[in-house]
Amino acid sequence: MKLLTTKDIAELLRVKPITVQRMCASGELPALKLGKSYRIDENEFYFWLNKKRKEPTARRLPSLTNKQKGGTQ
Repeated sequence: MKLLTTKDIAELLRVKPITVQRMCASGELPALKLGKSYRIDENEFYFWLNKKRKEPTARRLPSLTNKQKGGTQ
């Protein structure tokens, strides 16, 4: 098992380390807390990443009612 730091993950995701720390703290990203820092299992990270890729990226917008479209009711 290889453990990655928040800095390692930040470089892979091209975000700031504080963003990864927040993701770990919120439970969004699976991590182990060691003292004041987090470590992420490399295999779990790639599993999480692949799962995120498969999630739909855009939410469906609610359909407009006739009134919103400018129609009459």
